Order: sequence, then structure tokens, then C-alpha cells
Amino acid sequence: MNAIKVWIEEAVEELLKRNPDKIVINSGKSISGRIHIGIFRELFICDSLRRILEKKGCDVEFYFLLDDYDPAKRFPSYIPADYNKYIGVPFSDIPSPFSEGESYAEFFANELISTFPSFGLNPKILWTSKLYNTVEMKNIIRTVIERVDEIRNILITYVGGTLNEEDAEEYRRELAERYPINVVCQKCGKMQVIDKGKIIPNRVLNYIKETDEVVYYCHSCLEEFKEKVDDARLKLTWRVDWPAKWFLLKVTCEPAGKDHTVKGGAYDTGLRICRDVFGYEGPVKIGYEWLRYGDVDMKTHKGIVFTPREYLEIGQPEVLRYLIIRTPPLKHISFRPEFLPQYIDEYERVERVFFNYQPDANNEEKYEANILYPLTLVDTNIKNIKPRLPFRFAVIFSQLKDIMNQQTIMIKAQDVIKKIYKIPVVTEAELKEIEETIIKAGNWVLKYAPENYKINISSKIDEDIKENLTEAQKTVIKKIIELLSEGDFTEEELQNKIFTIIKNVGGLNVKKGFESIYMVILGKKYGPRLGSFLLSLDRDWLIERLNSALK
Repeated sequence: MNAIKVWIEEAVEELLKRNPDKIVINSGKSISGRIHIGIFRELFICDSLRRILEKKGCDVEFYFLLDDYDPAKRFPSYIPADYNKYIGVPFSDIPSPFSEGESYAEFFANELISTFPSFGLNPKILWTSKLYNTVEMKNIIRTVIERVDEIRNILITYVGGTLNEEDAEEYRRELAERYPINVVCQKCGKMQVIDKGKIIPNRVLNYIKETDEVVYYCHSCLEEFKEKVDDARLKLTWRVDWPAKWFLLKVTCEPAGKDHTVKGGAYDTGLRICRDVFGYEGPVKIGYEWLRYGDVDMKTHKGIVFTPREYLEIGQPEVLRYLIIRTPPLKHISFRPEFLPQYIDEYERVERVFFNYQPDANNEEKYEANILYPLTLVDTNIKNIKPRLPFRFAVIFSQLKDIMNQQTIMIKAQDVIKKIYKIPVVTEAELKEIEETIIKAGNWVLKYAPENYKINISSKIDEDIKENLTEAQKTVIKKIIELLSEGDFTEEELQNKIFTIIKNVGGLNVKKGFESIYMVILGKKYGPRLGSFLLSLDRDWLIERLNSALK
């Protein structure tokens, strides 16, 4: 059975087995700095499930929970050094270093959330700091206090079993002495301190039932405090916090990274607490591998990031959705910006298959396209294939400003689209998209393009290049001039005809033939795919350039 069908449809079937009146899909992220595109693996899985379930007539809620109540452990290198004074303070309480009136968490969360419409995402946004102020969450904390012994036993079973004997003994002792509840100190505003690399949290030490008060010790102030549960700023430790949120929101499904979803890991711990303590079955577990940046694991708190905004500067959001959704969750993805043209070509083929514009598509491709393509769309109302400028052409056009004016470039770009899609005119909306695609391509060339995509056309051909052309190469150039004078060709037609010309010229291999054309135009032996490259150039300019090589 096809892997794509398995991972999406099996998850959907599992959710439907719950037979709930409402399906709640949840995702979350801690806000320790700029958030990288890795979060989209989780978000796109959630959104794809939502789309399929809603199509089946289900009532679905999709939450994105921002964990702004987490305390700062460290700051990325782009944060001012004096921010170290906020270590131990919840991100919701730290001022933004870059904008007034926002917290640290709000600034970086909004940086991410502002890109959601561009990627076709519209989850309901929840903030952990606000959630913990609700009556419902306060009551959940009271449940944790009342049933703390059960929770301790579960944590010892799942966590203690992964530790060596000495560490396990220390873990059991810490659990026995403290409740799994952190506290923001009413005096200094810190939830924890870090001493010699070790995190020391402010934990609830005792609960006074008669007055509904918690007693805790602040390791920053070095004082003991007592507060009512309703007034205290409490946060459950994360292995208890996670199932508490599942119970509170009645989560039916939450994907999570491989580190949490291993057998006996944090997810399984949460499910056990959810069932045994809160009496709720808990969500369907979907584990996923990381989305890596090339060969590097992205880490928000260390500043190793490639952000959604950076992606939108170079690529279509649908392509990133496709790259993630096409890949089964337990298979890792390495996003490499330098491979963007290949990603786009693959996506546009799927698009053509979906709309029956790809005659050579086999049944498996059609099956996959019918499942995948609708899940990639930002505008879900699209009913027909959208004429778009191929990225390989946009890459070339973005670099031709020294030899062609903007008007000529746009005319050439329209000609490309008319030929590909066999349409008489290009609409205003399509013209706007052409301009945007060329801008994105220009950004990509500037930052990520391999050398063979880069174009730098000098005003005239170097004399050494002319002198080193062989008679066979000159013959090829003459025949290409004749070919260009004959009429219009598609990209494939021109590519194939040039290949045939070179092949039929004696004493010249194909590689040397192609090199001669690149040398005359670019001054180097390689460049973009020749058919699309030559079609992107002004024909009169190109013929004159080739002629000048023969003089």
C-alpha cells in the first residue's frame, strides 16, 4: 500500500474510531527565540488531518498552543547580553528586545503567526500563560496536588527506569520532597535559577488544604513563601503539564517529535497520567522525524534557524507544504535551499498530474496527486491549473536587468507562460505573480544558488574566447543562429534541436558543443539549462551576440 495513504488515512481512521462529537487537533511551541520552519512539519500534519476530517463532515478544532510560560534557560546570540538578567523568568514576562509594548514571547510568536495566512494555516491561538489563569486549570492543579502520589509512581516508572541507579534514587527523593508544580516567585518573578549549569526550579513543597495554600522556596531570593492557589503563579512540570492540557482541551490528536514519542517516553508518560489521573483517554500519537536545515538540526534557543519569513522570500508556500506532506512522518526531511528549483519542478509536476496536464503520468502518480495536491493549497478554492512562470525561467529573468529592461523581461515571461499553457493572454493577477516569482528567484540566486545558476553577462565577448573556438564549435554557433532565425520554439524543442545540431557536427562531442555556447554568452563553460536560458534572452540580442563570436 502507498506510504502516503498509510500515514494520513491510518491517522484519520484512528481518530474516527474515537467517535467523538468534536475532534480537537493540537500543536504547540515554546517561544525561546526566532522559530524555525521545523514547526511546520507538525503544523502541516495537523492542518492536513483537519482538511481531510472536515471534508468527511467532522466538527474539527485546531489549536496552536504557544508555551510562553516557560522560563528562559539561555538566550540566542542575537539577543542583547544584558538579557541574561532575565534567565529564570517566564518568556511571557520578559520585555521584547526589539519592540515596545510586547513581551519577548509575543514578539517572536507574532513573527511566526504573521506568516500563517501565507501558508494556508488558521489554527486557534492559545497562550499557556493565559491558560494557567483559568479556573479550569487551577482545578486541574488541585487534582494534581490531591493525586500526587499516583503521579509520582507513574513518573518513577517511566522516567526512573531510564536512569542509572544513583540518578534514579536522587530522582525518587526529589519527587518525594516536592510536588510536580513550578512557581513564579511573587517577589523576584523567577521560576528557576541555573547554578553551574544545573537548573534548580522553584517547586511547591507543601499544600495546606484548609486554606488552599501552597508553600514554595525561591532559589533566587533564598526565601520561603506561601500563597493561595488562586493567587499563585503555578505551572505544572512539563511531563504533567502536557497531559493536563490534553485533558483541559480534550485533545484527540497531537503530533510530536521523535524524542518525545519513543516507546516509554514523554508522550507515553503523558498518556498514562491522562488516563489514570484525569480519566481522559488522551490523544492519538503521531511521531515525526525532524525537518533539518541541510545537515544541521535547527534549534530555536541556539539561534540555528531558517525562518518561515526567510522561506517566503524565495519560495512558494505550497512547495514547502508539499515537501512536508509528501514525506511519511517517520522519515526525516533535509530542507536544502540550494535544491529549491528541484522541489518546485517536482511540485509543479504533481500539480499538472492533478489537473490532467501530464500525459505520461502513471496510476500511482495520479493516486498520490489526488491525495497530496489539495493538502498543499493555500487557496483551497482553486479549481483549475494556475498558469505560472517556471522557477528556472524566473531565475534567469531575475539576472537579465543589465541587458534587458523590465518591460522586455515581462513580455518574455508572458511569452513563456502562453506557450506552456497555450493561453492567448495573461491576466493582471498572473502578471503580479510573475513579478513576485522573479523577485523570489532573485533572492534565491543572491543567497543560495549554486554557481551553475548564476548569470553575469559581459558587454562583449573576451577575445581569448573567440580565438579558442574550434571550427566545429563555430559551425555549431552558425547553425544555432540559423535555427533562432527560423521561428518560435518551446523549451524542449529548442533544447532537442541544439542537441541534434551538436551531435551532427563532426569532430565535436556534445559537452564541448554546449560549452561553446555558454562561453560566448557567459564567459564560462556552464550555466542554466540551455533551452530555457536562450528562450529567456532577447532574440535579436542573442543572434547579434552569437554573430560577434564569429567575427
